Amino acid sequence: MKGVKLLLDTPLYIVGHSARRSEEQTKSRPRLTMTDVESAIEFISDGVVDTQLKTRMIVLDYLQRIRPDEKDGFTKREQMMEAVNRAKDLALSFGCPVVLGVQASRDVLSRDYKLPRLDDGQETSNIEQSSDKVISLWFPIKTEAEGKQVMDDIEVTQNLLVCGLLKQKLGVAPVILPLYVEPSKNLIAGMMV
Repeated sequence: MKGVKLLLDTPLYIVGHSARRSEEQTKSRPRLTMTDVESAIEFISDGVVDTQLKTRMIVLDYLQRIRPDEKDGFTKREQMMEAVNRAKDLALSFGCPVVLGVQASRDVLSRDYKLPRLDDGQETSNIEQSSDKVISLWFPIKTEAEGKQVMDDIEVTQNLLVCGLLKQKLGVAPVILPLYVEPSKNLIAGMMV
């Protein structure tokens, strides 16, 4: 019960554009730059409530939608590399993990086994060098027929999620795990194999 209370007492701040506000103003939603994200997190940590807050995790969803600052380079590749560097800087300056969502390239769809690999992120060569951990996800029911075998003794179901720990700075990798998922309930659990 103590863990549930702690979870309920932990504030969650979402920084970014609001679908409701965009509908009301009938304007397109501007994307944030990494400078915008840094400023927002500093403001939340130092000024939203009377007590100073400790940032526990930053989730950036997703890399390709982060708008580059003028100083981030001229090519898409340079801009993505700089966004990854700045995400790493966020982790160091706030002393917390930064989870950076990245879309896999369409090349993944041409393979039989579609779990994205380290080099499958679009414009993201810097992720392999800068990340402490890389996790890859594949929801086979979206790309395969139900009942098809995709792993040793594992068949595609409505609830199969394949998770790959592709890189782990201080641990074993790669590790591939079949997981049980119910998206409508936000439930992810181990799978009995």
